Amino acid sequence: MNTKARCGQCKEYFLQQEMISTGLGKLCSQDCLTSLQNKARDKNSRRIASKRSSQSPRSSKKRVGIPPEIRQAVKERDRKRCRRCGNKNGIQLHHVQYLSQGGKDEIENILVLCLLCHQGVHANSLDWKPILFMMLSDQEKNMTVEQAKRRLKKNDT
Repeated sequence: MNTKARCGQCKEYFLQQEMISTGLGKLCSQDCLTSLQNKARDKNSRRIASKRSSQSPRSSKKRVGIPPEIRQAVKERDRKRCRRCGNKNGIQLHHVQYLSQGGKDEIENILVLCLLCHQGVHANSLDWKPILFMMLSDQEKNMTVEQAKRRLKKNDT
């Protein structure tokens, strides 16, 4: 059966078997994926610039960032690939337990995500948090997203 889907970027219809699935929707081509990544990157840059310009010089503690040795260890553990989709481009580090919620800059609390998956995780953090915690547990360091979802579903029944 040839079911059609609508691209989240260009809004064209395409056959579902040709779909590129991302954390932010269904796309029809690599061009649409690249375009969406560029838009997201530009939006993120503008948001950061706006945030910086609105801060007063006497703002609260300045964040130092993840220590380089932790950053390198996490990237090596995750083979410099997004833990959700496997993408090697635009990788970022994500705190599973946010710093604002008591999380720490520790290897056990950080994983590699690409830009799109990182934004998708933040957009749906309540849905993703148990999956990400399971992926980082001691026994499951190499678990995929699909394996974690199946394990959570199995535990719920």
